[in-house]
Amino acid sequence: MSDAIKILEAQFKLLQSIDQSLSRLVDQVFELSEVVQQRKELPAASPSYGNGKVYQYIDFFCNEISSSIDDNGNPAYKAKGFPFTKFGVRLWPEVLPKIGLDPDSLQLGPNSFNAMLRAVLTDEGTPKKVIGLSPKDAQPQASNPANTEDIPF
Repeated sequence: MSDAIKILEAQFKLLQSIDQSLSRLVDQVFELSEVVQQRKELPAASPSYGNGKVYQYIDFFCNEISSSIDDNGNPAYKAKGFPFTKFGVRLWPEVLPKIGLDPDSLQLGPNSFNAMLRAVLTDEGTPKKVIGLSPKDAQPQASNPANTEDIPF
């Protein structure tokens, strides 16, 4: 009978230890859930461009750079890709080197280009202009090769 009591006491101590471990685990899960809830309540981060105004942006996959001449005879560029496949997003000549393209290497019309780009949105949520590569894709893949070693991202 004394062996049975010793076994029961050992099992009881083991169960107490498990109970204490579970209590600590429940406390930790509760603390983590509070942290997660606090993070959900934080506003989403958006880039600010020195003028104090905060801009929203969108990252999109560009599969074409369209080159044309505007009404004033200046080169004009559009980055096209989902969801901007029809009209594209304005791409200024000074941004082309930032995405790894030489403006002189682009032909009039469509030019194949595969990279994630970042565009600033207007207050209405429409794309205003491309500002560079998305941090999600730091290496562009151009069909018209350009110097991609000096990409600032």
